[in-house]
Amino acid sequence: MVTAPELPARLAAAMEAGNVSVRRLAVASGVDKMTIQRWRKGRQGGVEVAAVRKVAEELGTSAEELLDLPASSEGPPRPPEPPVELDRLRELAADLDPDTLAVFEETLPALREAVEELRK
Repeated sequence: MVTAPELPARLAAAMEAGNVSVRRLAVASGVDKMTIQRWRKGRQGGVEVAAVRKVAEELGTSAEELLDLPASSEGPPRPPEPPVELDRLRELAADLDPDTLAVFEETLPALREAVEELRK
């Protein structure tokens, strides 16, 4: 848990900028509505960084930004996700021989699982 004197103002600003209600944010993030309301009103002692991270993700920001913490305080930042260029992938796949394509098709489920684990 961390103290977060800047959280009420920063959270309110991020919610206003995204036109997001407390209820909508609670549903989307999985964080209790009353918890978010206490954060906005400054009625919290310490806050769980993991919960703030869920809310921040839904608001398109970071927990470090909402909590006014240095970026390195919660470990390395996640790299931005590369854009998926589906047309280019289709072109490459069209040039593969059937055996190579079959190997890729077999490995796709494992690759999807790995990507999902990295996103957590």
